[in-house]
Amino acid sequence: MKTDRELLELAALAYGFELGVWDSKNKCWWSSDGMDTFDSLQDDGDALRLVVDLKLDIKNYEDHVSVWYENFFSVGPEYFYGDPKAATRRAITRAAAEIGKTMEQKT
Repeated sequence: MKTDRELLELAALAYGFELGVWDSKNKCWWSSDGMDTFDSLQDDGDALRLVVDLKLDIKNYEDHVSVWYENFFSVGPEYFYGDPKAATRRAITRAAAEIGKTMEQKT
């Protein structure tokens, strides 16, 4: 299993976010110009931008969520454990990280 830092790094790659410095205190990446942060595990806006820009499909169930990309692969289930929003952001980030991993392998 990847660490949150690795998940965010790969998700940012898929999104096209130019990484700068990892902020270990706030657990987010700063952009290369130091003007913005990326943390789709905690930030609803960053997670939503991944969904829209990467054309991810989200399916919520009674106790978990799954995310699909181009009907090709599914990430999930990510169980709610009392926080469906956090589980959804994690599933989105995991799906984006899978896309980022394939992009990384092509370079």
